[in-house]
Amino acid sequence: MIVFPQKSAPAEFPAHSYRRGWRVQSGRVSVALVCLVTIYAAIFLSGCSHTSPMVLPENTQSISIPLVINQTLEYGAEERVTDILIQEFLRDGRLRVVSPDRADLLMQATLTRYDLRPISFNERQEGVSFRLESAMKVSLRNLRTGQFLFENEEFTENGVFFLSNRPGEQREEQIFTRMAESIISRFMEGW
Repeated sequence: MIVFPQKSAPAEFPAHSYRRGWRVQSGRVSVALVCLVTIYAAIFLSGCSHTSPMVLPENTQSISIPLVINQTLEYGAEERVTDILIQEFLRDGRLRVVSPDRADLLMQATLTRYDLRPISFNERQEGVSFRLESAMKVSLRNLRTGQFLFENEEFTENGVFFLSNRPGEQREEQIFTRMAESIISRFMEGW
């Protein structure tokens, strides 16, 4: 229990129970402090000990990624998304990307949203920075058993980018890369 400071220590409280002008009743504060530390430690350690389940079947070594289906009006987005998905699986290295006839898994993806809006303009009222919101539905099928491990699971990503004068730089590359990383994380680690 904490009580506002008094000018002098009353006789019923020993001098050592005063700390910097606050009267602290011995025992109660230390028990409360130990309880709080124990609760925080339990919460922190429970988060650290979390293990995610392995999503893929054992002995899975390869995946096939056919061209993404594009249900948006963005021309060529399906090729760019497919390329980024393949690059990210290759970079991750846990599964080989192969043709469907040699694959253990088949990933089918559909780009369902590509919403590009300008959010800032220059003096000629031309967009100079944009917000892109994109969504994809992804299914993962085990080609050995024919069963779906995931079916039409939705992944969304959004971000802001500025126009670039560098040739070959695609405006949505970072956004699609983050989406591909989320897909890999979900398939490989379960979250």
